[in-house]
Amino acid sequence: MSYQFPPDLEELIRKQMATGEYGSEDDVLREALRSLDIQRDDWDAIQAALKTLDAGETGVSLDDAFRQVRDRNGVA
Repeated sequence: MSYQFPPDLEELIRKQMATGEYGSEDDVLREALRSLDIQRDDWDAIQAALKTLDAGETGVSLDDAFRQVRDRNGVA
């Protein structure tokens, strides 16, 4: 794929490539999107836990909610 990014994003991608951790721009973008997806799942779990607490219910603990999200996403 070919991408057109503003200079600031191009610089961020170059910095990530320079670490040697990524073999291509696609790898950088794939990891960034995967991380964003995990972050959103974590945020959703936090919001659900807070809603449960606000309702006075005893639900899944925040630690358990995070553990479930990480397990679903294959994150240790």
